[in-house]
Amino acid sequence: MFNLYKKNIFCFLFTAAFFTLSGESINLEVISSDSQHKTPVVVKAEWNEKWFEPGKNYEYNHNLARIASILAQCAYDDCSDNKNNSLACIYASLGVQPEKMEFNYDIDYSLPVVGNNQCAFSFASCKLKSLPSCPELVFVTVRGTPANANEWISNLNVNDTGRSEGAVHEGFFHATTQVHSALVYYLLRNRISPENCIFLITGHSRGAAIANLLGARLVDEGWFAAERIFDYTFAAPNVSSEEKTSDEKYNFIFNIVNAEDVVPQVPPRRDMWKYKKFGVTKVLSSYWSCDEQTYENKIYAGVNSLFYKFMKRDYYPFRLGSFIPSVVTRVLTGMYSEVGSYYGSKLGLRSRAEKLFWNAFPPISSNDDFDDGNNYSSDSEKKKNGKKEKDSFAARLSKKLNEQTNGFLSYSGVAFGDMHICTTYMCFLLALDEETAFAPDTCGMVEVIIDGAFECSVFDENGKVVARVLDGLLDLKSVSSPVGAMQLLGHVVIGFPSNRNFKVAVYRDSLIPSPVSFSVEKYSPDGYLEFSSEKKYVFPFKSRVCVFDAGRDLYENGFSESRAVYFSDASRLIDEGGIKQRAVFRVQPEVSAGSLHGIVTGVHFGSRLFYMSTLAGFTLMSDENSVDLYAGFGHEQTLINRFLINFELYGRNIIIPGQLDENQKRYEFVPSLRLSLSLKPLRRTSVFFAVSADFFYDEDSVDPVYSFSGGIKF
Repeated sequence: MFNLYKKNIFCFLFTAAFFTLSGESINLEVISSDSQHKTPVVVKAEWNEKWFEPGKNYEYNHNLARIASILAQCAYDDCSDNKNNSLACIYASLGVQPEKMEFNYDIDYSLPVVGNNQCAFSFASCKLKSLPSCPELVFVTVRGTPANANEWISNLNVNDTGRSEGAVHEGFFHATTQVHSALVYYLLRNRISPENCIFLITGHSRGAAIANLLGARLVDEGWFAAERIFDYTFAAPNVSSEEKTSDEKYNFIFNIVNAEDVVPQVPPRRDMWKYKKFGVTKVLSSYWSCDEQTYENKIYAGVNSLFYKFMKRDYYPFRLGSFIPSVVTRVLTGMYSEVGSYYGSKLGLRSRAEKLFWNAFPPISSNDDFDDGNNYSSDSEKKKNGKKEKDSFAARLSKKLNEQTNGFLSYSGVAFGDMHICTTYMCFLLALDEETAFAPDTCGMVEVIIDGAFECSVFDENGKVVARVLDGLLDLKSVSSPVGAMQLLGHVVIGFPSNRNFKVAVYRDSLIPSPVSFSVEKYSPDGYLEFSSEKKYVFPFKSRVCVFDAGRDLYENGFSESRAVYFSDASRLIDEGGIKQRAVFRVQPEVSAGSLHGIVTGVHFGSRLFYMSTLAGFTLMSDENSVDLYAGFGHEQTLINRFLINFELYGRNIIIPGQLDENQKRYEFVPSLRLSLSLKPLRRTSVFFAVSADFFYDEDSVDPVYSFSGGIKF
């Protein structure tokens, strides 16, 4: 401990000498709290007091953002007992004396009023001697969400008090008030004048939300000039629904977000949810914002090289731009149309998520040590407590889904963490220059949402199939970069980057042109919905495929019209896209009842092109009841959309239990033709209405008898 203290003193004396003269490159030891390997990594950064000249805060400074990302990362270190933590070492390397550092990491979540709505944070300050009047630079670094349920539950607190849309996210607001009050006391204790101080405020995730609100609050109060506040946030959630949130006076706040990260998209800014961030948002480069060669050889290679030093493993990006966050917000706002339904008593997400967090994280008190998230019971302890590992259905389902998605499920488990952790943000900034690190402002995303029953293939610029839909169901194995696709209830969502072109071919193997509806949505580079079109329609059928452009052309010009491809060209496109109806073997039980027939049950087995059928039932015939046995074959064809038509030919064997004499039973063989119209709302189940013709014959004539029936096939 004493050696670490001496290290801080040395860092301060060493750096103070040249900070007053000019900017220099400095080496900083950084530990990633996201890694199980707590080995420090030495990174090189720039530091220059000239950056903090009043008014320069409205210009993004990449070198300053790098310093801020390091501070935000080191804020996750346990600073409650260890005064010589990694964050303290960084402060010292930037010229801060130990007595000017203050760490507020001992949190009592049982306090009334605020309760879980608290956070950990630190202050530090030093003189900027190279600037006129030697202003005091005040660091405000806010920790993100730790591995405890309390602050996770505060993240859920959109507006627990009013249970409706509030002006500001309530959980973040109370935590910001806590930091603000402590900051005022810090300034008073250290005799720092509001007129002669400059702030550098930063944080990641929850800490970023609080840093965002704090910067806006300091300006709104009028005690501090806006040009003296430098505010850099990383992965900040949305914080406010107020109209003033978009005011340019807050543009000294730079919100750095990863397009693949879900957290910056919540609470949503979609439909009736109106939450935003103060300041300017800058989006990190992704696979969807540049060409493949640039991403793989320059962006990914650079980030991964540094990421591996911290994490001892490779970086796992989704390579899907803002597609996954957009799907999450689509589902969230679809289930909870406004904040009030989010708090609903039965299906509300608020209470359900809180229970999950209490189960996931142990409760802590003010006297508990900070939990780094690795303090889980061992297998032997679980057995002693009578808890058995559930490997059953969930494990088998996970394995099956992973196979169906070519390993994407396993990959996603890691990628969902990597998209958000502070280490990722820090590595992007440290490894890449400003131009390479950020996506162009013109590079967004476009989504096509197709409804109902249809076949569809998506082709990239080289003619490769990158997504396929069969009978309205997404073929997960067919989906490959650079598109994203998701199956939702009643429709399929396909996402396209705006810097590449694609071709979408829509088909339906129907006798009559089938209307297939779809809509187009345009998203900004940071993943927010900018435009949603009205419903569009195409009318494919057996001899016609409808084709339209997606990707760059759709993003820049909007949807104009589709092109119809007929006959041999349509057949070629169907074959290339792999959307031809397949002869898949299936077994379908049937239960039906009719005007002359009683209950008929049986099974159909084969493909829709040709299947065999066996049915059994009874028939009401005059005063006699008959037992009927059917054997036959059939063919199924799509009529239009989800309506199907079946042609079936049976040999009907009629047995009448009533005796004609002592030794005989009546038996008759009757050819039967059944024509049925089915509605197939689900992938397998269909309901049908049928007309049957039974051909009774003798030596002189054939007498058809018609009947009607209805039933269900599973």
